[in-house]
Amino acid sequence: MEVEACPFCGRKIGDILRHYVLDHGIESSDDFIKRFEIVKMEEEKRKAFRSYVEELKEKRRKNEISAEEFRELTTKWLRDHN
Repeated sequence: MEVEACPFCGRKIGDILRHYVLDHGIESSDDFIKRFEIVKMEEEKRKAFRSYVEELKEKRRKNEISAEEFRELTTKWLRDHN
């Protein structure tokens, strides 16, 4: 049996279809598509935040922003993107 990683929780699963139904409550292809789109959107948001934080870290290293500004900007980004 081939082992696959679940796109929703990352666990390695032998019987992936059974896992979808029992552990994630996915009962149809429409449910799967909706859940998968949500996971993709969350992943894209994490990547954007990571990129933003790296940009701010670089500005912080160059002393272009203070530690307080760094905290405020990251908090504001999270608030604006949720």
